[in-house]
Amino acid sequence: YDLFRNRIIFPIKNAQGKVIGFSGRIYQASETEPKYVNSPFTQIFTKGEVLYNLDKAIPIMKQMKRVVLYEGFLDVIASVRAGVNEAIATMGTALTIEQARLIKKHTDNIILCYDGDSAGFEAMMKAIQILENEKLMVNLVVLPEKLDPDEYVKKYSLEKYREYINTQQIDPFEFKYQYLRKHSDLKRAGGIERFKLSVFDLIKDTSAMVSELYLKKLATNTSVDFQTVKTDYRDYQLSKAITKNQNDAKQKMIHIAISNKYVLAET
Repeated sequence: YDLFRNRIIFPIKNAQGKVIGFSGRIYQASETEPKYVNSPFTQIFTKGEVLYNLDKAIPIMKQMKRVVLYEGFLDVIASVRAGVNEAIATMGTALTIEQARLIKKHTDNIILCYDGDSAGFEAMMKAIQILENEKLMVNLVVLPEKLDPDEYVKKYSLEKYREYINTQQIDPFEFKYQYLRKHSDLKRAGGIERFKLSVFDLIKDTSAMVSELYLKKLATNTSVDFQTVKTDYRDYQLSKAITKNQNDAKQKMIHIAISNKYVLAET
C-alpha cells in the first residue's frame, strides 16, 4: 500500500526551498489511522530540524523583523491567507533546540501562537524555555475559546485574525501568570497558597516594578489584601535568603582544607 493513501499531501521543504520530505493528513474520520504520516527520517529529513514554510517566510521575517510560530500546517495556511506571511510551524511536534537555532539565524523576535487548549498551553510553556535559552525575544498570542488559528479564522474572519495577532500579544511573564492561575483552584485555601508560592517563584528575580505589578494581580485574583500579599512576599524573600546563606556556608565548610590530623580530629 502507498504510505500516503487517502491523505492530503504537504511537501516539506528546507530553508533553500528544496523538497526533502512529505507529510500526509487524513481528510476522512478514522479511529485506526494516525492523523498525520510523515516521510521516514533520512540524511536530509529529520522532523525536529525542519520548520514548515520557512523558505517562503524568510524574506518576510527579515522585513517584519519577527516570525510567528505555529504547531501545524493548517495554522500556517490560515495565517498566510490572513496576511501573516511570516508564519512557520513545527509540524505538530514539540519545539526543539535545533529549530530554535534555525529561527535565530533569521530573526531574534518570535511570536508563539499555539492552540488555545490545555495542550497548547503546555507546549508554549516548554517552548518559552527553549527559546529564551537561545536568547530569543518571545511574545505570545493566546486565542480565545480554546480555538486553534484555523478555527479562529473560520469563526471570525481573516481580518479579525490578523488584527488579533498584531494587537493581543503578551510577554512570557503574563503568559506564565495566566498559566499558573488557570491551573490553580482559587476557591480553596490550599490552592490559593500554592498559587501564591508559584507566583513568588515566578517574580523572585525581577525588578521591584514588575514584582509589585504581579503582587497586585495576585491580591486581586485571590481577593486578599495587597499589604498582606506584600508581607508574605517579604517573608518569602527572607526565607530564601536565609536558606541560600546556609547552603553557601555548608559549601565553604566542605572546601576547607584539612592541614593535619589534629585539625581533622577536632572537626
